[in-house]
Amino acid sequence: MILKHSPFVVAAIGSIAIAVRVGAARETPADPPTLRATVNLTIGAENDERPEYQFGRINGLTFDAKGQIYVADAAENNVRVFSDKGVYAFTIGQKGAGPGDLSQPGNISIASDGTLWIREGGNHRYSIIRPEPPRGKFVRVVAMKSNNATWDRTHWDAQGHVVSLEDVPTKAGAAFRSMRAFRDASGNVVATDTAPLISPDSTEQWIIELDGGVSRNSKPFGMMRMEAFGGPGLAAYATNTVYAVNLVNAQGKRIALLTRSVAAVKPSAKELQRIEELRQNTAKNYRVPLSTLKLDVPKTKPVISLMGFDMDGRLWVQRGVVDGMPNEADVYSPEGKWVGIMQWPSNVFLLAFAVKGNTGLGVTTEGFDVRNVVRLSWK
Repeated sequence: MILKHSPFVVAAIGSIAIAVRVGAARETPADPPTLRATVNLTIGAENDERPEYQFGRINGLTFDAKGQIYVADAAENNVRVFSDKGVYAFTIGQKGAGPGDLSQPGNISIASDGTLWIREGGNHRYSIIRPEPPRGKFVRVVAMKSNNATWDRTHWDAQGHVVSLEDVPTKAGAAFRSMRAFRDASGNVVATDTAPLISPDSTEQWIIELDGGVSRNSKPFGMMRMEAFGGPGLAAYATNTVYAVNLVNAQGKRIALLTRSVAAVKPSAKELQRIEELRQNTAKNYRVPLSTLKLDVPKTKPVISLMGFDMDGRLWVQRGVVDGMPNEADVYSPEGKWVGIMQWPSNVFLLAFAVKGNTGLGVTTEGFDVRNVVRLSWK
């Protein structure tokens, strides 16, 4: 199972000593530099009536070597391209299943040959497009078996195989687990592996009894199993309540066990109110008594809120912080070295960690659920 991002988790502030373990070795390096981001570009605004600058559901972000910005909109079924100044250039795709059409485009990435890879949840495939005006030039598609890991950036291993993240059942009628399918240029699977099984006590859920089955809903600030995929075929696994991240390579071999001693923080009154609203809406939507959904909110928030790999293959471990404080993440190299602490404004969500070097893209929400794309610069 790939964990989706919770609207109730925010990132952490403060740095405490880290220990990185590779095999049995342990070292405690000095803290790496802390970089703070500012917004230097915003695309879209609540009072901007131009349709090209209005977004429905931003589900993927990336930028190329020229600084052109690509925004995948799953509601509009297209990818819009903007200049490095934020000026609209052209649109790729429209709703459909034919060559060049898109259905629920998700994560997007620029391959080494300059093509744009668009993962489509609705069509269960990758569409490969040359990002040329006026509409992009269709190249081909690569099929996949499921719509999974839509928050993980499309990536390739060291041999150039695209890593397709898919769902496979553990056994008949059982829960699904993540499978990595390594595909060649023709889409043929050359290797596979699966994520470790999730232990029954590694998640906390609201389990709602329904006619004909049950619905499982993750509890806000509850214990969760976390997974991230990216870089040169890398994967990272952790439980959000303990800062211990297992970083593995494309063959599933551990590269490093990343651990830190991090102080947990308490949910704010505003966050608790949002959780209560969620509880009430969940009971209403499922038509069950509110008393069956116990609040049962932990006294502290998880120490890890999100994990993901950026466009350079670095692992970001975003930590839980005091409500309203700047977001913060520990950043590790593909070899597991702690290389930096990144901070950014609390109202910016780093979708799929669309960051390369010290430049990144994020999403903000304003007014009546108006979504904007922002560009960040860390210094």
